[in-house]
Amino acid sequence: MKKILFITPTLARTGSEMILWHLLNNIDRTKFEPYVYVFRQGELFDQLPKNITKYLNYKEDKRFHIKLLRRILKIFKINHTSFQLLRIQRTIKADLWYVNTCTLSEPFMPAKTIGVKVVTHIHENLFGFTLLRNRNLKEVITCSDYLIACSNIVYENLKKIKDSKKLLLQNCFIDTNQIKIDLQLPARLRKELNIPSDRFVWIISGSVHYIKGIEYLIQLLEIFKNENVCFVWLGKETDDGLNFYLNQIAMRSNNKLILCGAKDEDYYSYMKMGNGFLMLSKAESFSLVILEAAYCELPIVSFDVGMANEIIKKDMGTVIDGYDVTKLQEAMAFYHKGGAFNRKSLKSAVKPYTLAVQIPKFELLLTNLLK
Repeated sequence: MKKILFITPTLARTGSEMILWHLLNNIDRTKFEPYVYVFRQGELFDQLPKNITKYLNYKEDKRFHIKLLRRILKIFKINHTSFQLLRIQRTIKADLWYVNTCTLSEPFMPAKTIGVKVVTHIHENLFGFTLLRNRNLKEVITCSDYLIACSNIVYENLKKIKDSKKLLLQNCFIDTNQIKIDLQLPARLRKELNIPSDRFVWIISGSVHYIKGIEYLIQLLEIFKNENVCFVWLGKETDDGLNFYLNQIAMRSNNKLILCGAKDEDYYSYMKMGNGFLMLSKAESFSLVILEAAYCELPIVSFDVGMANEIIKKDMGTVIDGYDVTKLQEAMAFYHKGGAFNRKSLKSAVKPYTLAVQIPKFELLLTNLLK
């Protein structure tokens, strides 16, 4: 049995973390023995199966003896993360370190010291690289034995700077078996949000950030201000000025813009409350929310980002080339007028990106890496 140390930022409910979460809960334990190391404790950390050993970065560990150890390490100018990872490796003797996202550069120095094989799953697009320091991304790219791209678009970006023999593809996916929708709830949610039953609701999903196309949303609010249309945004709100600004817009929108915040338990019921799904993002590496919307049988209008062009076919929605707001408006208006779309096609488009299809591929990829 091969041992893998999975190193990830938080195990919170975000795209890349959910992919790892699904893998950890479904990996073949007769072939692989997984261990998990996180830098900060997300909400899924304590929900890991009990038979998976997990570690929390010393900085987040509040136990007295760990705090004391950190002080001692600091006195001797020893990096606590490197020390901890090396200590873990001496204990478990992992065959592979799997780093989940290129935002983590800390594991590479200790890995290089002991010669353990390291792979990095890249979930970031080019915009994501702007959030990293030059030297940190350089370390990830050059020190990873292999890079794993989360989508074709990320693969093509990485192919320009990494030997294709050291580049692999593992698509993102969703677990449709865990999607439970109370068919009575969407109507109740509309009522709770004071949305008339005949109003066309566009769902937007994702954290509230500028990169998600907020300026296009503001334009659409003006364009459709006299029509029976509203926008419901599902996603974590950030503590910044832009979030304040958008909340002010929502307050003055006459219930045309509703910011619901992050929804976990009833997320798909909120999604199903909509009549259509809107993707205004400027950049996506994959966009799991498009799969979620398709599974909920919502027609999709999206800019050409992430996997939109590969997933959305003509009878499922519209992909807008460039960022043409006029074409965006026209595509949306088509559905406002009762434009046809194929619910069966939407559901079928999700199948290649489901847990049932992708987990065996993921396990095969790991098996090949461990040879």
